[in-house]
Amino acid sequence: MDGPVAVIGAGSWGTTVATLFGRRLPVRLWARRASVAEAMATTQTNEAYLPGHRLPNRVSATADPSEALDGASLVVIAVPSHGVRSVCQDISGRIPPKVPLVSLTKGIEAGSDLRMTQVLAELLPGHPAGVLTGPNLATEVAAGQPAACVVAFENEWLARLVQAALASPTFRVYTNTDVVGCEIAGAFKNVIAIAAGVSDGLGFGDNTRATLISRALIELGRLGIALGAVPFTFAGLAGVGDLVATCTSPRSRNHYVGMELARGRSAAEIMGEMSMVAEGVRTAPSMVHLARHHGIELPIAEQVASLLAGSCDADEAISRLMTRSAKSEITGVAYDLSSGSRWRADHGGPGDYSSAADYSGPGDYGDEISPSDQSGYEDQSGAERLHQVQELILAPLARDLGAVDARHRLALSQVSEVLIARGSTPEEVREAAAGGMLSLLVAEKVAMPARERYTRADMAAGTGVAIDVLERLWRALGFTDVGDNEIAFTDVDMEAARVLDRLMNAGVTDLESGIQMARVLGASMARVAEAEVAVARSWDDDDDLLMAERLVLASDSLLPAFGRLLEYAWRRHLEAVVRRLMIQRASGAELDSAGGMEMAVGFADMVGFTVLSQQIAAEDLARVITRFEEIAYDRVTSWGGRVVKMIGDEVMFVADDAERAASVGLDLAEAYADDELLSDVRVGIAVGPVVAVDGDYYGHTVNLASRIVNLADPGAVLVDPGMHACLGDRDGFVWRSLRPRYLKDIGKVELWSLMRPGQEEQAESRRLGERWQRFSDSFMKDLEELRARGERLIQDATDRQAATKGQEAGTGGPTS
Repeated sequence: MDGPVAVIGAGSWGTTVATLFGRRLPVRLWARRASVAEAMATTQTNEAYLPGHRLPNRVSATADPSEALDGASLVVIAVPSHGVRSVCQDISGRIPPKVPLVSLTKGIEAGSDLRMTQVLAELLPGHPAGVLTGPNLATEVAAGQPAACVVAFENEWLARLVQAALASPTFRVYTNTDVVGCEIAGAFKNVIAIAAGVSDGLGFGDNTRATLISRALIELGRLGIALGAVPFTFAGLAGVGDLVATCTSPRSRNHYVGMELARGRSAAEIMGEMSMVAEGVRTAPSMVHLARHHGIELPIAEQVASLLAGSCDADEAISRLMTRSAKSEITGVAYDLSSGSRWRADHGGPGDYSSAADYSGPGDYGDEISPSDQSGYEDQSGAERLHQVQELILAPLARDLGAVDARHRLALSQVSEVLIARGSTPEEVREAAAGGMLSLLVAEKVAMPARERYTRADMAAGTGVAIDVLERLWRALGFTDVGDNEIAFTDVDMEAARVLDRLMNAGVTDLESGIQMARVLGASMARVAEAEVAVARSWDDDDDLLMAERLVLASDSLLPAFGRLLEYAWRRHLEAVVRRLMIQRASGAELDSAGGMEMAVGFADMVGFTVLSQQIAAEDLARVITRFEEIAYDRVTSWGGRVVKMIGDEVMFVADDAERAASVGLDLAEAYADDELLSDVRVGIAVGPVVAVDGDYYGHTVNLASRIVNLADPGAVLVDPGMHACLGDRDGFVWRSLRPRYLKDIGKVELWSLMRPGQEEQAESRRLGERWQRFSDSFMKDLEELRARGERLIQDATDRQAATKGQEAGTGGPTS
């Protein structure tokens, strides 16, 4: 970091973090009250909020925000949640461009239900925002007791930057990219600390506290996952670590509030005498409101909110929690903390279902209920939902649809319970099942669980992204246009637009690059989705109910894992692309301004596919195409090439050098020739400059290769002069010069047939055989045409003779 660190907020934790940064870097600590800043400047201590701890000499205090922010390379926001918005408005425009922001605030903004980094993104656009959190009681950290924290940014490089600046022998800093999980955990633990204080204030012991913390972790996981957090974050410092520290320490302000509430005092009375803020008091109602918005139940947080509001006392709150309907802990824990992956208690493994009967049904998720605006479902237990499924869905459908076998009844029960738990009404489920649309309803609830709430104007207002930009992004992703007043967007869409806006404001990408990436992503994901549904259909033979059941199972086990696999594949390919670029540069290859590079391009075309596709059944054709693609990807990648795209019966591939491309072409020709299901392919390859755009390749070299393949004989590999110039003297290849051929839009080109050593005689024999076959086919065709012509001549003569006889008969005989 080139400039100083600006810490905005001189409370106990803000001062402590300023001290930690001040061991290595210059720090400017801003205090809202001038008297506090003057006292710190005079005594080099913050007696008002962190008495007895001397500030490092590198830390200077000020009450002038401009002075604090001038030239800052990092800005730390350390004010209570209710003051973040006003502070951001005050400092807006004073922070140097693109300087990262770190939030220390563990709360949710009242009224908007926004996390603190969301508030920062709204009011201080252009600055990447992260969060620092963990089990950090200010006085212990300031005293040098061993402690740790986690700093989270979406950009891991920024997290590492803060990590390097903040870490010390007594304060260990970990990084994370799950900003949502770290932030929601930091806010939620304050609410639970109040509950722990109530428990201690009522005289309950360690068992009660342990139960409270354990169940709170489930609630945290449930809400965090609904907001897009990574479940494993809650098993770390930001989650269980901060929960334990805040729920068990008498130094916790939120724990103190709970203790006082247990004694019968009101929240207003308690807060009125405290000099520092207990964030859980303001966060509890916001947290409950946020959870209800997402259809999530938080029993402990709800009772804390009721207690703070004065609608119940401590004894009544405890009673409400302890007399709730009975639940299955294993199902609840497994669903909530693995984002839907269930674990059988007797196997301890994911998705291990030995039979359909072992699958107990996905509805009883511990404490989860359907969305709160579904009238009549707010207080349902799992048992009540099962009763509804039986009485309102299964029985009527059994009558409406006639006899339903046991297999379908089990599937219908499981699918219906999931849909009810995710906000569908029994009427919706019945209508979908009766109309053969149950799988569509499941897809809507699984893929897009959030309800459509926004128009285009709402999206623009909520994200700060112009409507025309949103429209371009929407189209780039491959989605149909939406009318001006059509309510078509969900919270998921809103967050996606915010992600793009944050990336652009952070300077990670510009608009055109973002649209370009959206176009590639949309096309890729569309194909993935079609493939997934095709697999589900093949399993169930177009049975809508069984396909819906497969989608439910996929939502529990496949979707979370698939997201991780997508990220894994992306990381691997990103590393490979950059590595290839570095190798090209090291070899002296220069990229032109349009992104052109030297590369070998090949096409492999299946012979006779058009005729074959007209002669075989659809399922057999699907098998042929699948096998064709399987061989293509297997052989191309084994030689270090890349499949660019499949074009019906043709595959386009590229390789970084001519030798790899030649090996790919020869291997493809042999593999297809040896496969019993497929016919031969012909291969054409050219080498030269290409232009890469959105993962595809363009230019003269691509056009040349696509023309060459059409001239190749079945099973042959035909290449351009550039390939021969690169590899003509290499061992392992045999060449046969062909006469120059005219290629459309290109002109005359000398071509070469490429073979492996020992294939010359075989290739010549095959070539002669194919020539003889073509001659024979042509001869037989000509012979057939001659035969048909002869038959027509004979028939014509016969017809004329008959006509002549008829005329003679009509005149009484031949005339003289």
